[in-house]
Amino acid sequence: LADAEEAGEDFSGLPLEERLSHKNWKARVSGLEDLAKKFRILEEDSPDYGKYSYDMKKFVSDTNAAALEKGLEVAAAFLEFAKMELAAKSVQDIMQGITAKCFNTRPKAKELANKVILLCVEVEKQDIVIDELIAGCGGKIPKVIVACISAINNIVSHFGARILKVKVILNGLSGPFAHNDKNIRGEAKNLSVELCKWLKADNLRVFLKDLKPVQLKELEEEWKKVADETPKPTRFLRSQQNAPEEAPGDDPAESGGEATPLQDQPPAFDPLELVDPEDLKKHLPADFFQFMATGKWSERRDAMNEFLEQATKVMKVLPTDYSELQTAMHKIITKDTNVNCVQCAAKIVTLLAKGLKNQFEPQSKLFLTAVLEKMKEKKPAVVATLSECADAIYQTSSLLNLHEAILEALENKNPNVKTETCLFTARSLCYCSPTTLTKPIIKVLIPSLLKRLDDTTPQVRDASSLALGTCLKILGDRALASYLEDVDKNKKTKIEEASEKAELKVSQGAKKAKPKEKEATKTKEVPKKAAAKTSDKSANPPGKAASTAKTAAPPKGTATKTAAKAKGATAKVKTDDFLPNFDREPSLSSDELDTMVEERFGAEIVTRLSDPKWKDRVDACTEIKELLETMEKDEINSQLIIHALMMKPGLADGNIQALNLKFGMIGFLAKRAPDWGSKCTEAVLTNLSEKLGDVKLKITSTESLLLISERIQSLHHVALTVLSVCSAHKSPKIQSEGLLWLANALEEFGMKVRLPSFVGYIKTGLSSTNPTVKASSLKLLSAFAVFFSSNPAGFKAMLGDLNPNIVSKVDNQIKSATENPPPAPSRSLKPVKDDGDDNSTTDDSASMEDMIPRADISGQFKGDIMDKLADKKDWKMRSEALQEIQDILKHNPYISPNLGLLPAGLKSRLADTNKNLVCTTLG
Repeated sequence: LADAEEAGEDFSGLPLEERLSHKNWKARVSGLEDLAKKFRILEEDSPDYGKYSYDMKKFVSDTNAAALEKGLEVAAAFLEFAKMELAAKSVQDIMQGITAKCFNTRPKAKELANKVILLCVEVEKQDIVIDELIAGCGGKIPKVIVACISAINNIVSHFGARILKVKVILNGLSGPFAHNDKNIRGEAKNLSVELCKWLKADNLRVFLKDLKPVQLKELEEEWKKVADETPKPTRFLRSQQNAPEEAPGDDPAESGGEATPLQDQPPAFDPLELVDPEDLKKHLPADFFQFMATGKWSERRDAMNEFLEQATKVMKVLPTDYSELQTAMHKIITKDTNVNCVQCAAKIVTLLAKGLKNQFEPQSKLFLTAVLEKMKEKKPAVVATLSECADAIYQTSSLLNLHEAILEALENKNPNVKTETCLFTARSLCYCSPTTLTKPIIKVLIPSLLKRLDDTTPQVRDASSLALGTCLKILGDRALASYLEDVDKNKKTKIEEASEKAELKVSQGAKKAKPKEKEATKTKEVPKKAAAKTSDKSANPPGKAASTAKTAAPPKGTATKTAAKAKGATAKVKTDDFLPNFDREPSLSSDELDTMVEERFGAEIVTRLSDPKWKDRVDACTEIKELLETMEKDEINSQLIIHALMMKPGLADGNIQALNLKFGMIGFLAKRAPDWGSKCTEAVLTNLSEKLGDVKLKITSTESLLLISERIQSLHHVALTVLSVCSAHKSPKIQSEGLLWLANALEEFGMKVRLPSFVGYIKTGLSSTNPTVKASSLKLLSAFAVFFSSNPAGFKAMLGDLNPNIVSKVDNQIKSATENPPPAPSRSLKPVKDDGDDNSTTDDSASMEDMIPRADISGQFKGDIMDKLADKKDWKMRSEALQEIQDILKHNPYISPNLGLLPAGLKSRLADTNKNLVCTTLG
């Protein structure tokens, strides 16, 4: 009778809040139905969403099956219609309720729970969703574990793998695959097959290699079935849903460009994202360095082979201090007479270069010089290993840093060295473009390669033709015309054939569209004087070939902009925020600039600029300087004046007085010229950097570099160029002055650079045998440390492992520097707004905390430690696990947000019966 009365009771008259918390399940059902309807009609900024956001966990954890289903409908409506920021805050509560209550109930509730989970992912909280589902996989109820794995499978199927923490998912599969329940193992297999569609089998084997052979074989068979599938996401995050669709008319081909594949397609999955980095030094055999010094070559070889056997299995190298290993390998390559040992050492250097990538750059020139010198060996296997090593070294640096080592090897008397150096140059050039193959490199590299065409050895001649052919393909006929004019017809034919066969590895920029009428008219309007001058000259000076090449090539960024346009108006191209990006400079050919210089300054001054008598050159520079100072801003043409200053002997003038005048004019242009941009910047940076070591030129070169940094709003770019040029120089004085220039620049500008880019230069300087370079490195270290006064430990962590001999000096230097506040900057990179707001300048540098490298320790929380943490019988085992976790956290003060299974394990310890363990967990 009571049930009948209850069944007939009407709860609709009660207030909504009362029904939602009513003890009668039917009242709660009534309230939840009304709340779901209300959410579907409210505006997204309605305060009612916030009013009920904290009740979501209660709604999806109802003990009554009918009320639970209605609660899931409320959660779905809330996630779908509320503001994303508000909805995202409730995701963790919702997921905890779902994993606790919804997977061990009726099928309809499970279906609704999966719908809610997908909506949780849509509001861009996929990391929390995956963490909660992985934690759910650690439960005891097989039905719940299966549902959790199935939910992850559903997410991957709908959204794809790129937005997810794939590493966490794969690490979490080890438990389900080893479970006694066949349904759990079957669902884990289904998830691995779904992941295989997105990541491919090779990337999965790394994490599933510990499975039983039978399981692995079964998985391999399933993976083969989906190997050719290329799935596409069917659902997207809110930010992706709001992105504009591709405009139908924005076809790159129509605008004369070719879209870069990386811009048309999502970036390929990098399997190294899933792997924890390893320190190669831990694989070194005991007494490895003693063996390197032994007199028996077989012991040296065996020690290196033993190391290689283990080190080659490392997929991701931890960037740390390998200076001792590098020193030992350099000694073997340069001084060891046994080719077997040299071959092993080259393999180790290759491993380091590939693993460390850009962090190997400070040592790249040193090792390339040694490797090219060793190319005199005649055994093909040794030469092949050395060639692979040289290629790996090049990938860590650039032709700008390495061209001196190449030029030195090209002058070697040994034909094998010259041949292999030419072949290496050809392979390296395949990774260059017209913008990276700059004028200073062309000016010295092409003549040296041309010289090799007359070598007595045919292999050297052929290899040189190959390198020149690759240059020709990159720069075009016009750029190299002046260099190849006097080359024998047969040799020129060989170069052209090599050019046709050359396969370039990087995009050379978008091909130009058909010339517009405006451009054609402009061509016709070139002064007749320029045409006459061109016809009179049989060849352009070598120094002007690079300028011609730049004219023949499309403007920097053309391909990028065209492809980005095809992706929609808001498509953004990834660039370094610190690189200058000026488009205000017109593209002028060398001949046009010659004509304009002569018209502006007169033939007499132009002649005197290149006069062998230094007094005439000084007088010419003085006259240009006086004329420049009288010009109005809109009359100044930076390209024209820089072109005049670069006329032979240019910025390599042997007269200090002339160079000081030229450097002063460069600074003046950087400060005043309205059209100063990237072309002028790149033309002068190298020469200015090299002259920092000259006492008589230091003041003008320093000031000019600072003015350029201020003008292009990028101290980072200028500083990288300065340190790159100076550190590659043989003179300790120049190396030292480059470091001191940056230290001074930091005082004047403040922290306007990214420290990680300069750590390698600091550490190289600290390990230098020259006391001046070491002292300058310590000064630069102090200049950086000042900005980390609130976190000196974090600053030291960024330096990584240091040589034990200098650790105490570094500690003292950091301690001394961090005691004082950073100096107030005297220069600014960003222009101040017109309203006079002193705070309107913006800091380009990343926050200090963000610069500190974070260790990913998630891989340490699995296996034995998690089993001991979950042990229910022995509190001592749980205590031991907590102590191990404390030790891990103590040794890693800066960690990434990814903690793997740790949060779920610690959560269970908060309810431990042993109060001491609860206190330890909270600590």
